[in-house]
Amino acid sequence: MSGKLLASLSTGNDKTIEKVYTVPDNTVVTCFITITNTQSNTNKVRLGIGNVTTPGNKDYILYDYEIQGNSSYTRNGLVLSPKESVFIYSDKKNVVIRIEGIETDIRRIRID
Repeated sequence: MSGKLLASLSTGNDKTIEKVYTVPDNTVVTCFITITNTQSNTNKVRLGIGNVTTPGNKDYILYDYEIQGNSSYTRNGLVLSPKESVFIYSDKKNVVIRIEGIETDIRRIRID
């Protein structure tokens, strides 16, 4: 998938849920998300997506997923609806999340 960088964040606090990106009004997003552990130790991460201010259990697509030191995890083929947000949690600092994809204005979509 070609697209653009929609958001990037390096976690500065451990054990804190951080909002990374919110889909604009009247927009759908097709994207992939890469989470990188820049430390040599294993990190547990959570990745949540929802139209919420703080993700609940139903919003997580990864929960306490272990990323080995100096490794990455990529989730492909995600479609996000208007106003949905992406959240990241890590049990340690120095996890980088990148969201890359395509934003499409739904007012310009024509269905015949």
